[in-house]
Amino acid sequence: MTDPVMLTVWGLLATFVLILLHVPVGVAMGLAGIEDVTRPTLARLMPGQYGGQWAGVLVQVALVILVLFSMAPQRDDLVKSVKRGRIAFLKEQDAGWPYPVNDPYEPRLRARRLASMIGESDALVLLPWDRLYPFCYVAHVEQGKTGTTCLEIMPYGTNGVTQSLRETLGEAVAVRPVYLGNELRELRGEFDFKRVLGMEELYRLEKK
Repeated sequence: MTDPVMLTVWGLLATFVLILLHVPVGVAMGLAGIEDVTRPTLARLMPGQYGGQWAGVLVQVALVILVLFSMAPQRDDLVKSVKRGRIAFLKEQDAGWPYPVNDPYEPRLRARRLASMIGESDALVLLPWDRLYPFCYVAHVEQGKTGTTCLEIMPYGTNGVTQSLRETLGEAVAVRPVYLGNELRELRGEFDFKRVLGMEELYRLEKK
């Protein structure tokens, strides 16, 4: 079986950052379209040599005011977050998304603690998605352990332990260190889960 795909910094960039770029690009294109539609009308209402230029300026100022006005409902929450030095704008029902933390630096802090519990540089590490990407960054970029393979322990859409996961673990545990962020009950008959000493939940997998 082919070795699981290793996450790279470029992979994370291509997957997440470039997707997020669609939002500001889309907003910019929308604003430009609004300006193209309204500018000729304002130019006709403002005759003169510089009428067209002033029309463009007025449209841009109006759009900026519109954007700021749309942000007004979140202003108090954002100011509160800045003063407290932690996230304060998530409502109770959203407090667990994207990270169940008050401190935005906590994912990286937890990832560093987790990485310090793994001494090998060629380990296969399976973690829940909210711990996976910070850990992969710390291991690859900050610690230079580029031989570490990072996998999501339960990818979205899977229900329980899949056969492919059993095969991956069975092959990997014989040739390299394997760590899991959760103890999977379905695998207790095939593997021993050795709790790793440290501040984070982590298990070293061994074949029975």
